[in-house]
Amino acid sequence: MRLRRPSPATVIASMALFFALGGTAIAAHHYLITSTKQIKPSVLKKLKGNVGKTGATGKEGSQGKEGSQGKEGSQGKEGPFAGTLPSGKTTTGAWAIHGGTGDTTAQTAISFAFPLASRPTVHVVPGGGSPPSGCSGSVEHPGASPGNLCVFEGFQEHVTAGATQEYEPASGTNSESGFTGAALYAGPETPGDAFEEAGTFAVTAP
Repeated sequence: MRLRRPSPATVIASMALFFALGGTAIAAHHYLITSTKQIKPSVLKKLKGNVGKTGATGKEGSQGKEGSQGKEGSQGKEGPFAGTLPSGKTTTGAWAIHGGTGDTTAQTAISFAFPLASRPTVHVVPGGGSPPSGCSGSVEHPGASPGNLCVFEGFQEHVTAGATQEYEPASGTNSESGFTGAALYAGPETPGDAFEEAGTFAVTAP
């Protein structure tokens, strides 16, 4: 069988189809963009859009779990402790005496917060009276000059003002203070009556 020779038109059409298909394949092979590295920086810069507006703040999240407790710190150094009340420093306190019916006397003790290096001079300030030399203030705010113990009478019932007495606890010597405190006593204004009184004191180291 003898094949017919294609006409020039057929040849031209076939070539056009070939180049059309081949060109598409070539274009697809050479211009398919798979990475921004294939784009010139100047072009890429133009393609990049402007930064958008900041979005609205989101809702506050739930509170997290409480953290574990930290380690306990080391103990600090022990502070200084005065062996005796420093010179010129004052310590104050309160006292009370109560005697029942038939009691002739009743007594109590006062203690100093810090011991004294030497015995102070003792003063008893009668209820409602003015403080003597060496004492200052009042029963509400007692004061003492250096080297003085001032005992202020306050509330009294069936006790004569100024009747409070003082003695040294160790020896029992009247009107003498100890290094760590003193003892106070009083009796009823009328024998046989129940009685009571209260007051304050101030002592200042010499």
